[in-house]
Amino acid sequence: MLPGPMFFLEMVTSARRTRYFVIRALYAVVLLLCLLMIYNDSAFSNREADIATLARFSYSFFVAFSILQLLLVVGLGPAMSAGTIATERERKTIEHLFVTQLSNAEIVLGKLFARLVQIAYLTLVGLPILALAMLMGGIAPEALAMLYLITISTMLTVSILSITVSVWSARAREAVVRAYLLVFVWLVIPPILYLCNRSVLSSTLLDSINGELLATNPFWVFSNILTWASGVQVRAAWGLLGEMARNQGIVCLAGIIASTLAVRRVHLKNRGAGEKKRRLRLQWLRPGVSDRPMIWKELFAEPAASKLGKLGYVLMGIIVLAVLGFTEYYYWESFQRASWRSYANRHQDFLQFTTFMSTTLCCGALLIMAARAAGAITSEKERDCWISLLSTPLTPREIVWSKVAGNLYAARWIFFLLAVIWGAAVSLEPGFIAAIFFQLGTLLVLAFFVSSLGVLYSLWCKTSLKAMAATLATLVFVGGGYLFCCMVVLIGGGGGDGVQIIIAGLIPFLLAFPDIAYVESGVFHREAVLPAAYALGTGGYALAGFVLFASAVGNFDSFAGRVGGNFQSPWPRPLPPSVPPRENPPDAIVAEAVEE
Repeated sequence: MLPGPMFFLEMVTSARRTRYFVIRALYAVVLLLCLLMIYNDSAFSNREADIATLARFSYSFFVAFSILQLLLVVGLGPAMSAGTIATERERKTIEHLFVTQLSNAEIVLGKLFARLVQIAYLTLVGLPILALAMLMGGIAPEALAMLYLITISTMLTVSILSITVSVWSARAREAVVRAYLLVFVWLVIPPILYLCNRSVLSSTLLDSINGELLATNPFWVFSNILTWASGVQVRAAWGLLGEMARNQGIVCLAGIIASTLAVRRVHLKNRGAGEKKRRLRLQWLRPGVSDRPMIWKELFAEPAASKLGKLGYVLMGIIVLAVLGFTEYYYWESFQRASWRSYANRHQDFLQFTTFMSTTLCCGALLIMAARAAGAITSEKERDCWISLLSTPLTPREIVWSKVAGNLYAARWIFFLLAVIWGAAVSLEPGFIAAIFFQLGTLLVLAFFVSSLGVLYSLWCKTSLKAMAATLATLVFVGGGYLFCCMVVLIGGGGGDGVQIIIAGLIPFLLAFPDIAYVESGVFHREAVLPAAYALGTGGYALAGFVLFASAVGNFDSFAGRVGGNFQSPWPRPLPPSVPPRENPPDAIVAEAVEE
């Protein structure tokens, strides 16, 4: 039952990967920048600082450090753990594990402990930096102990949930997407239900279930512990921590038992099962192939993208119901408050909700589109049909454009939710349609950029997991993560227009700005540089999308491994004027020769 051999194998194979060292270095840089930012914002930037000021500075850094550490565990945990079993199945090496003397528990626990060690390495990077702040006081020992207990418990829960999802996933990218959806529903939906209004949870059973889910949320628990551990309610803080450990322990135990019992059975069942019958579809709605077979394949044939599965569809259903429920609740709340408010501000709360919800949905859709585009070409390689696709007379431009267009077409579901939210807002404020028009245009520009980025990485990388990791990392950095690198400029006093221009690449800002500009009608007059930043960011992403698309088409032969691949233009070239068109195609000439 000991996970020794599997654990040793996982640690040896992961020790040669340099990306973990890069992640640890970036995490340390982010913490140091955070420390510098808090230092400059504190009141003891002069040399005459008392003990109370030093303690407040240390406490502020401890809070920021705790949030960053929990975000690191929750953000990187699914990416590092969800592909463990699915990667073995995708590479067809899981049978080699099954024929050894390793039991199911040894396989699952060995991979689990190896991933836990890797995540623990990342979290330990910040310990020396936190020790610098602890020298100044202000950090309660109980709060520090509780933080690391919450981190360890959350690390274990996220890793076990990800591995459990990986057992039922055929491909690594499918497991990663499902794991992130599960974590999103677990951490986001219960707090929103609690904060909206307790009247939403009219049932006592639903209220108790939501309370138990909140007790497993590390951010929710830590926010309550911060106010209790430093006061007289230390016992209540330890009680809340014990409740969190109990609930997360139940989840971990259920996940370990389920994944241990199903790791062989699920794989053998999938291997022995024949091809599933295709569902009945409205064939008469599907257009013919015509002269664009690649476009038809990506839009209407059996999709080659990752499938969500039953768990993914259930999670998506929960998200859809939550969005519709929140929209209906705020819509009727706006009607009730409109009777005693002024005409200019009577629907401002719902418009603010529309801004928040539409921006959140668009950002989530862009992340899913990036993950899907990252597997557009690598999925062809993994299914052993990439060589067949290269042997067709399709040009690189046709293949790349079809992949990008198919990725854009697959994201059409997001427009249903956006149409509901936008329609409710327009019914209250008809002039809000102007903001919707600009937000929709921004979303299309960003969707094209994300799709081109994912297809380029998918063409370059060998596996879908590597392409997905590179695409998501690039998107997170370009879409807002670069602000951590710009903190030195922001802290150093670079205010005014320079600070506003820096946020031109921030994707949430670009998506929310049209709505904010309508709600806050004076934004153009007070902050004249914000429209310039919005125009610069939208135009920059549009240009970057075309550059990425042209790069994927131009370097297609080189990335695809064709001998003598050179750069090709992404646009079709006309025939030179010196070459007259042929009167008969070569096939017709051969046919005439055979008849003679």
